[in-house]
Amino acid sequence: MGRLDYFLIWSHGLKHKYEIFSIIREQFPILSIYKRDVGNISKFVRGLYACDTVPFRHLELKTKYLLKLKPDIAFVLVKNEHPDEQIVGMGAFKHKQCMKINEVKAEIRKFNYKDEHVVHASDYESQTDYALKLLKIAKPQGKKRGVLRGAEIDNLRANILDVGSVKIQDTPHYGYVNGVTVPYCEYYEKNWGRRLTDDHAPEAFDRLLKSFEYKIPVRVNGNDIIDGVHRVAILKSKGIENVQVEDISI
Repeated sequence: MGRLDYFLIWSHGLKHKYEIFSIIREQFPILSIYKRDVGNISKFVRGLYACDTVPFRHLELKTKYLLKLKPDIAFVLVKNEHPDEQIVGMGAFKHKQCMKINEVKAEIRKFNYKDEHVVHASDYESQTDYALKLLKIAKPQGKKRGVLRGAEIDNLRANILDVGSVKIQDTPHYGYVNGVTVPYCEYYEKNWGRRLTDDHAPEAFDRLLKSFEYKIPVRVNGNDIIDGVHRVAILKSKGIENVQVEDISI
């Protein structure tokens, strides 16, 4: 069944965001990525660590450097399919941790500035629930089921931000598949974490291209794609004309 965990990248680590996303992605499926301006950084840090089980005085010393940072963060929500939970620490510092999460944090720390950690992460699932509420991010829910049907790819439309509904061959996604990568990279960089919260960073797209198999039907509402523009772009590039989709309008 697994659990939900998160990694929070502080502002001084955001310049390494793509490398950090890659490290996380190697170990966990990324469910979503959010970019936030948390406003008062001191208030946010205190709020974030309020659910921690270790003495707050220790946390004040540990997080003092955070109070000097800009209030920009990235919140990466992951699915931890097989958490390796262990009890660590002694006395007042005794608490539960996931060793897999710790290993990823240790790898990310190569981007640390001096001794200031660029990433924070959950120790157990209730901390993830707490952080989601603190950042006002909805917990992932089940999706409405649709009806499977056949569709002609040329009839499907993708909603491109600031452009509108277009044919697949007119998307930056289709250009990327065919080697025209700059428009897609610019599109993602402009919108990541706010209007684009799925893990569609260029490297994630590259991974999909290398291992692509059409197993999960694209979700549509009529002919409008609501999940699967990347997959349809790949299918179109392969000369495939018809595909099975899951239509939630039926």
